[in-house]
Amino acid sequence: MSGLDGDILREKIKQKMPKAPKFSFGLKAFLAVAVISLILLGLVGGSFIAVIPAGHVGVLDRFGVVSDTVLSPGFNFKDPLTGVHEMNTQTQQIEYKEVTGTLTSEGLEINLDSSVLWHLDPNKAPEIFRTVRGDYVDTKLTPSFMGLLRSEIKKYTAEDIYTNKSTEIQADVEYQLKQALDKTGIII
Repeated sequence: MSGLDGDILREKIKQKMPKAPKFSFGLKAFLAVAVISLILLGLVGGSFIAVIPAGHVGVLDRFGVVSDTVLSPGFNFKDPLTGVHEMNTQTQQIEYKEVTGTLTSEGLEINLDSSVLWHLDPNKAPEIFRTVRGDYVDTKLTPSFMGLLRSEIKKYTAEDIYTNKSTEIQADVEYQLKQALDKTGIII
């Protein structure tokens, strides 16, 4: 009788135990919609955020219209239809090797090596982006620097340039370059 009682007891326990839930079509559909919603939220939600790295600013552009608003480094919220263009505001150096075509006051052609330390004014980044649209170094800095350097070198003899007047020339070119480029947003 003990074997029979054990079987009956097992049957009664099985009947009283909760059964594992069966996934119905409704639950599967709910899970599928939830997963798809999370994916879409991640994709669309990411378009509301702009991350600007250190040493840069963000310039907002919406369908070709550049905003005067500048995004600072870090997380920024934006309109999802607005594009963000990063512009480097770190101090940079551009070197000019073997600058030729520079004449002294005596009419002698000399070769020079020179360099310029510069950075963008973060507040003028939208104006630079709006007016230059490309490599602003080649468009703004290099022509100004070369013109000022050549005009300054014409004031001195070759002996002055290679001896005692080089620091005076450097100071004059730097001052004039600062004056010329300050309006454009490039700081020397």
